[in-house]
Amino acid sequence: MLSYGAAPRPFAVAVVFALTSLAVALAVPFQSGDPAATVKRELRVFRRGAAIATGFGYLAPTWIGLALCLIGFGFSVLALIVERQSRRLEPSRQIRLDEDAILDRTLS
Repeated sequence: MLSYGAAPRPFAVAVVFALTSLAVALAVPFQSGDPAATVKRELRVFRRGAAIATGFGYLAPTWIGLALCLIGFGFSVLALIVERQSRRLEPSRQIRLDEDAILDRTLS
């Protein structure tokens, strides 16, 4: 039996999205944009090397990349642990391949 883990809750995702949008709208102050800003001007920061310019040295981009990689790896491990625990705790919610998950009947 192949399972897909815990089923997503679309309503819960929509509620979290709405609450987050409301919190950002209320908490972040309005700032008028720079009328002279262009995509070329904004991307110039990558050419200048902001991490090097702040005094971290020429290895700064490498260390920043390594830190972001480790953070991403940590989130992947955390997601794997949570997914395995959800499979163990809720075996009745697992979907079998010979069942229709929407109509709750066996496929012929």
